[in-house]
Parts: sequence; C-alpha cells; structure tokens
Amino acid sequence: MLSAEVLKAEGNKAFAAQQYKKAAKIYRDALKLDSHNAVLYSNRAQCFLRLQDYPRALKDCLKGLNCNPEEKLLVKLYYRQGQALKGIGRLNRAKLAFETVLKTDPSNKLAYSELLALVPLIAAAAEKSKREKRQEIKIEDVDELPEDFSAKAKLIPSDSESKEDKSKPKKTASPSIDASNTSKGTEPKTSEIKEESKAEFPDDVPFGERSSMHYLAGLKNLPPQQKEKAYLYVVNLTDEEYKTTFDTGIDADFLQFFIEAAAFVCTENAVRNWDQIILKHLKTFSKFGKYELALLMCEDKYIDEILDNIEMKSSPSNLMTYKFLLNRD
Repeated sequence: MLSAEVLKAEGNKAFAAQQYKKAAKIYRDALKLDSHNAVLYSNRAQCFLRLQDYPRALKDCLKGLNCNPEEKLLVKLYYRQGQALKGIGRLNRAKLAFETVLKTDPSNKLAYSELLALVPLIAAAAEKSKREKRQEIKIEDVDELPEDFSAKAKLIPSDSESKEDKSKPKKTASPSIDASNTSKGTEPKTSEIKEESKAEFPDDVPFGERSSMHYLAGLKNLPPQQKEKAYLYVVNLTDEEYKTTFDTGIDADFLQFFIEAAAFVCTENAVRNWDQIILKHLKTFSKFGKYELALLMCEDKYIDEILDNIEMKSSPSNLMTYKFLLNRD
C-alpha cells in the first residue's frame, strides 16, 4: 500500500502534467491516510481552482487552515481561499482573504495584484445592486397565489387578526427579551421562553409542518414586527429536530436567519445560557451538508455582532470555538 507521501508525489506529477482531475483524486487517496495534512488540502484546492470548481477549492482551503499550517503554507491557503471566494462571487470576503495574506507577507505581489483587480469589481457589484433596488417592481394579475406562498402566508396575520390585535390592550414586554431583567438574575425559564417564542405562530399547524425546511427557510421573509418571536423559536428548537429537518443539507436562507437570530439573542441576553445553546446548534449545523457554503451567504454584520458578544460575555475558549465554526480567524 502506498504511503501518503508517495501519493502526494504522484499527485504532484499529475498536476505538473495538467491532469488536474487525476491529481485531485490522488490527493484524495493520500488524505484518507493522512487527514490532517494541510499540504494535501492546499494542493487539492489548487487542482479545484484550475478546474474552476470554486466551492470545493474553498472547502479544502478551510480544512487546510484548520490544520494549523506553518506560515509559508498559511499564506498559500489564504491566497487560494481568496481566489475561491472571488470565483463564487464573494468579493468582499475575497478582499479580506488577500488582505490577510499581505498582513503575513507584505511583499506578496500576487495578493496585491488580486486586491487591485478586486477594487473595480466590488464597485461594479455595488452599483449593480443599487440599480436593481431602483428598478420598478412589476405587478402581474394572477388568479390564485402560488403554492409555495401558502406556507409563508400562515406566518402573516390576516386583516381581521390585525384589527382584533389593535382592539386588544397591548401586552407588556416579554421578560424573555428584556435585557434589564436578565442582568438582575431573573432570567425566564426555558419552558417559558419556548411558549413565548411559539406564540406568534398558528396553533392549528402541526409541529412537524412548522419545523419543515420550507417553513424554517420562510422565516427569513417575516415582517420585522414578528421576527423577535421567530428568533426565540429557532434558538429553542432541539438539535434532534434540526437533524431531522436538514437531513439532506442545511438551507442557506434558514442559516442566514439563524445567524440573525443568534445575534439578537446574544445582544439582548434573551435566553438563559444563550452562548452554550447557540454554540451547540452551530456545532450541529457544521456537520450538515452545504454548511460552509451557506455560511458564506450570511451577513458579516451579524457574525461580527455574535463574536463581539461572545468576547465580552463568554469565555476565551468559547470565542475560539465560535470563530472556528463561523469561519473567522
């Protein structure tokens, strides 16, 4: 049986011959024997870059970085990570990767050239986004609502419900989202939080339907006034419920909403032991397919808000784990 080193040499030969698919397969076999070899991940990432398979290149870069490589290899992995991010259109994240290269190796001309090339691309993308927002929304006459709208419609109160709510006296703020209460040591019980978090959702819908992938992904589109309840709802679901729901891979829209919810919960101290609860969920999500790609779609501002709260309110070891799970170094 060939060793990982011998396979690596064979992979290098195939790469030099521009046989990138063959080289990637050889590096794969080598990784089966040495799964913590950052060089193998870096080499295979380069194969995927040449094949323009940017998602898999990015995945290998992340795995290589998690192997605590030496500085020279660290620079290569960050540079290739930047190329992969650029390839999938995550230009701002690519910019951060190339800037990280220059912090470690200020004389790196390749990273500097990539940064210069990104400037007009980022500006063009920002301008395109502005134009799209200014475009007039087309209104079409339809006989009935699309089928996939029905589930989301359950999340929005009807006119009659809205009028009825206005006629009723307003409830006082829930203690589950009152930061002042939690600071005094009067945090609500978990069971109370769960009841409060589900109050905004229709009681006649079976739980299995409420926790379906389609339903959870639709929470992202809730109006702002309903989001606080939904934040608590997703944080208080169990890992077993998530494993059942996302058995084929996590939904990108849901993960974006969960990260937003986590940022709210940790900022407002809305749930007792929120740092451990959110961490447990992130560990579970990280094992699902498509997690790393879905994470790339999450807004940086919410991830930064989570990490800032962890740094202020939790332990250094938790901060390191959060950074690892959220792909922040």
